[in-house]
Amino acid sequence: MFWQLTEFTGKRRLGVAAGLAPVLVLVLVPVLVLAPLPARADPARAVVTADARLDFGRMVVVGSGSRRVTAAGAVVDSGVMPAPGGTTRPAQFTVSYDRGNESRRPLDVTLEVVLSAPGAVDAGGVSGRLSAFETDLPGYAAIAPGQVLQITLPNCTQRVCSRSFRVGARIDLTRSYGGGTLNLPLPIDATLVNVD
Repeated sequence: MFWQLTEFTGKRRLGVAAGLAPVLVLVLVPVLVLAPLPARADPARAVVTADARLDFGRMVVVGSGSRRVTAAGAVVDSGVMPAPGGTTRPAQFTVSYDRGNESRRPLDVTLEVVLSAPGAVDAGGVSGRLSAFETDLPGYAAIAPGQVLQITLPNCTQRVCSRSFRVGARIDLTRSYGGGTLNLPLPIDATLVNVD
């Protein structure tokens, strides 16, 4: 292949040398195209955390009795005598909604919370069972294990919105001999129901 300049026009004309066919040569140049990556958001979720455990303090029970700790923290004894050195308090939980991203769009979030009652616990000749649950949530003064409590988080404009609430209960005690420390779990679950 050769280039030939024609008469004073300055134009080039492609000629073919004898016996040679024109060859097309492609030169590939890699091009990097940068496109913005789509934003990655975590899935929305509901979480419940235990901030304070339900504590009935220390007491003496001769045969049987009970102690009630209200959601407000008041203590009512029946058939038990307070013992020094113990503290009493209701349980406190925080239920949270994490939208999974940093959007500030206002949301009305509805969560369902369910409290599961533990069975009876025995230790050192003392048996205890929880009953008469109550909360400080509006509309749910007295609650039963397995009852669905609906919590609304209105106008949620942050990544994480939350609400804390307290749970009180009564511990029913029976003592056959000795004494012991009873640790009763208070399982609670939260489920995300609706986001508007």
